[in-house]
Amino acid sequence: MRRLAKAILVLFIIILAAAFSVKPLVIALTKKQLAAVFVKSKIIVKGCSISPASGLSLSEIEIKREGVYSVNIDHAALRYKLSSVFKPDFLSLSLKDILVQVNAPSRRAQELVGYLRLKPGRSPLGSIEVSGLSLDVKTKDLTLKSSLSVKLNTARQELESAGLRIEEFQMLNAKVKNASIELVSGQGSLNVETLSYDKASLSDIKGRISLQGKQFLLSGLAARTIDGTIEGEISADLGQEPQYFVDLKCANLAIENLIRDFKLKDKFDMSGRLSGTLKLEGAGAKINILGGDFSTLPPGGTLVITDTRAVEGVIKASRQPADLLVESLKNYRYNTGVMTLGIEGDTIILKIRLEGDAGKRSLDVAFHGLNIAKEIE
Repeated sequence: MRRLAKAILVLFIIILAAAFSVKPLVIALTKKQLAAVFVKSKIIVKGCSISPASGLSLSEIEIKREGVYSVNIDHAALRYKLSSVFKPDFLSLSLKDILVQVNAPSRRAQELVGYLRLKPGRSPLGSIEVSGLSLDVKTKDLTLKSSLSVKLNTARQELESAGLRIEEFQMLNAKVKNASIELVSGQGSLNVETLSYDKASLSDIKGRISLQGKQFLLSGLAARTIDGTIEGEISADLGQEPQYFVDLKCANLAIENLIRDFKLKDKFDMSGRLSGTLKLEGAGAKINILGGDFSTLPPGGTLVITDTRAVEGVIKASRQPADLLVESLKNYRYNTGVMTLGIEGDTIILKIRLEGDAGKRSLDVAFHGLNIAKEIE
């Protein structure tokens, strides 16, 4: 940011010193400052106009690094008011109709930061307005097609308005299709057609957004998932280490789809539906509190053990003949059941307790990070 701030100040000095002539010099110095930020890039600035009373306008700016990215800016304006030139953040920056294209299929997204030379420092910008920004990004681990308009009051560190459209987003196993966010004066809305991670997905997501400083709230959240519905709210404190709080009500979820999405089908299968609540609190990448309480819905369903190795502990502890016990666990019909979700250390525990005409059954599933260990009691 220090380098960028220096570039902006140089441009302002240029406005005062060369307002009536030397446009080629202004363009040359602008290109030099941009080249200091966008390292090893080809810079073209085709148009320039200067007004001593209001500022500087540049047009048809092209920034390109061969084989990595290209940035095309139709219009850029650096404005000021003569009455405010002695204030530390007297400048306003406006960018219109920008196309950013990244085509680096052999590089990871985080590597792209190394192509920019931004240093921290105080900026003389009091406000930034970007309209008509289009992003088309393709890297080894990221695909993104989106558009953005945003207005920032940098003097007050405040987001005044934002409009985001995501046509397509994919990073590793996470995918977003046709999403939009509208925000004005800290209030707005969220609409997402599909959000998925691996096989788990949410669709028809809607909610109301509130952003006050670093406090974020998504209320009135409603979505479809696992052939059922969820509703509730998500709040977050967007500090140095973001903290988040999730409170959801789930209704009529298909257990068979849940088993499929969490890749448990190779060990056991289960039919039926359930409803309940889910609460989640965490900071950064760490989950501090996880609690889920669910009940199955009438008329119940079936539990089928597909991997008999998963019931070896039950067989050893039971006095019943092994073949009869295994058979009873292979096709068990339940009438009622409860499921609870919790966390112990770094392990997420799902406990299933079922009851039917053939008796009771208990099943515990432990999720250790990306590895899943299963034990039946």
